[in-house]
Amino acid sequence: FPSVLDLNYHGFSLINEAITKVESNYAAQGVLMDLFEFYLHHAITMIKGIGENTPSIAGSVLVNVAPELARKAEAQSQAAVNQRLVTEHELALLEEELDHDHRALQPTLLAEQQQRNEQLRVQLVDANDAEAAMLRESFQVERLPQEHALQEHIQKEDAALAAVLAAQEQDASVAIERKQKEELHALQRQKQ
Repeated sequence: FPSVLDLNYHGFSLINEAITKVESNYAAQGVLMDLFEFYLHHAITMIKGIGENTPSIAGSVLVNVAPELARKAEAQSQAAVNQRLVTEHELALLEEELDHDHRALQPTLLAEQQQRNEQLRVQLVDANDAEAAMLRESFQVERLPQEHALQEHIQKEDAALAAVLAAQEQDASVAIERKQKEELHALQRQKQ
């Protein structure tokens, strides 16, 4: 029979090798660490209680169980790798589908953006037109009293000018009439 130390060394080596193989699989590492603690506990018990030359049933069981646990841990590790590959493949498919959908939606989004821009442009033009109309209206409201005053002033000036012209016309007609009378008197005097 191998010594307890040989069995322990062999068991520890198998566990350590299995832990190294499943570095990325934390679940498998957890199983192996539990096995390692179990093996270490029994190895210490055997060394303390039984002695080095006594065959150990627990040690031989552990030597037989360690490779099986290592195979299970490696199988779990491979399953985790396979699952990761499947997940990465599904993620790549989803990204490809999303990219395809994005490319398909791009013309629609561009058309919607152009439509929004056109609506905003029309709203801006309408707002500018409304503001210009309000300014014209307020300017007309402010200008209306001034226009009325100007029209009244023009009417008064026209009336005054008409009165002056009428007076001048009357004076001219009186002067013409007077001159005609004077000429008529002068002719009558010559004839006499």
